[in-house]
Amino acid sequence: MELIELDFPNEYFDCIIYADVLEHLKNPENVLIKHREKLNDNGYIIASIPNIQYIRPVLSILFDKLEYAEAGILDRTHLRFFTLHTIKKMFADTGFEIIKINDNRNESLKFKIINMLSFNLLKKFSVFQYLILAKKK
Repeated sequence: MELIELDFPNEYFDCIIYADVLEHLKNPENVLIKHREKLNDNGYIIASIPNIQYIRPVLSILFDKLEYAEAGILDRTHLRFFTLHTIKKMFADTGFEIIKINDNRNESLKFKIINMLSFNLLKKFSVFQYLILAKKK
């Protein structure tokens, strides 16, 4: 994907979707910059990006059990890892404004109790994926 040249005129697309794609790229920033010119001024980027701050990979690092898997956040084909901060920075640095951020989170009772007891300070550890809606700045 990084080497593919899109044979479309500039400002051709209304929407570009990166569904669990950016973490598989060597340089997702370059792809966003390159595809930015293909997006029309009223167009949107939609992206889903795994959160490395999810509790499972964090605990695996803390307990020296970090192992790649066939799928999920520690998918062995992931070349890059993101937190909410690095996602925001990547989009800002590549000329996009994030319009909306949703998340997919672990909604188990255990996480709900932990979030309540921590006054939501640990909420980011229950998020396994961020969903981004962005447009050109």
